[in-house]
Amino acid sequence: MRTPTWDAPTPPDSGFDQAIPHFEKALERNPGSAELHSQLGFALANDHRAAEGIPHLERALQISPDLVETRYYLGAALMMQGQRAQALAHWRQALRQDPDNLRVLNDTAWVLATCADAALRKGSEAVTLAEHAVQLTSGRDPALLATLAAAYAEAGRFDRAVELEKRATDLATQQGTRPWPPH
Repeated sequence: MRTPTWDAPTPPDSGFDQAIPHFEKALERNPGSAELHSQLGFALANDHRAAEGIPHLERALQISPDLVETRYYLGAALMMQGQRAQALAHWRQALRQDPDNLRVLNDTAWVLATCADAALRKGSEAVTLAEHAVQLTSGRDPALLATLAAAYAEAGRFDRAVELEKRATDLATQQGTRPWPPH
């Protein structure tokens, strides 16, 4: 698990640009496929074309509203477009459908703890979500611990935040990873 990187550059060899025409052609033959709309929307968003991907992700959810990963992808695409409140709404819906989804728990908690828009920051909710994610992994994921540290800081529990950040850093070092990839 990593902290969110919605606006991180996509590696040039990611293949999304090559996959897009194939998804488009497949959708011509099967326009009612939620899975194809979802895959095309995901590929477009990851090819820095989130505005083009969003309608496909929305269409996928119209066809099949229970697609938790698609709802997550839609939230991420909206986040890329700076539509944070809408992104959070989709992630909260995804959590109602799958309350143990680590990626959605982590990303939602991260935004609630660190969002530049103070109106969207909700430290207590961020703590609840991040604590649940850490509990699900028995505290073995440094990125989740780092998100929990950010949530504690937003909630004003600075001693606990510092303690957890140190634990996240130590655990990441032991695992040969980083708890905070560059954004």
